[in-house]
Amino acid sequence: MQEYTLALSEPVLVHGLRMSIDTLFRSLADQHAARAIAVVLSGTGSDGTLGLRAIKGHDGLTMAQSPATAQYKGMPRSAIATGLIDVVSPVKSIAERLADYLRHPYVNGMNKQAPVTAAEADRGELQAILAVLQTRTGHDFRNYKQATLQRRIARRMGLHLLQTHQVYSGDSDFRLHGLRVAGN
Repeated sequence: MQEYTLALSEPVLVHGLRMSIDTLFRSLADQHAARAIAVVLSGTGSDGTLGLRAIKGHDGLTMAQSPATAQYKGMPRSAIATGLIDVVSPVKSIAERLADYLRHPYVNGMNKQAPVTAAEADRGELQAILAVLQTRTGHDFRNYKQATLQRRIARRMGLHLLQTHQVYSGDSDFRLHGLRVAGN
């Protein structure tokens, strides 16, 4: 892909198989980084699984069709088994879920605004989130870079369509597995 267009290239064979979805996802990750979105739908085999790592490595969004709604369950199951999928949804709900994510302030203001405003910091929302993390993981994140913590929290809020840090820290569906603090 170059400049938002698909370009054809010679197929790359991996153990005699064409892994075209992996190639597409890696290309998306390289070009669009955190704005890349991968959706794995019905299909056989594990094509797409390696490409998901590239999308996730750049903090992009990863979605998979619920295997229960897939005609061919292999690709969605393989993708979900990686632990890299942010959203698992029946195929009829994927477009709506994706549209909701794209409307979220995290995506619209990606890298343009501070995820935690000064007012929220004053009210202690970030401290409340860090307290929940410490309680659930036993790890104290208070000495981590605040910008990194804010970016990771904002991403998780976007994934779960939550609008405020207060709702996020009190959400019963609070998901720690996506709040990575190592690396970028």
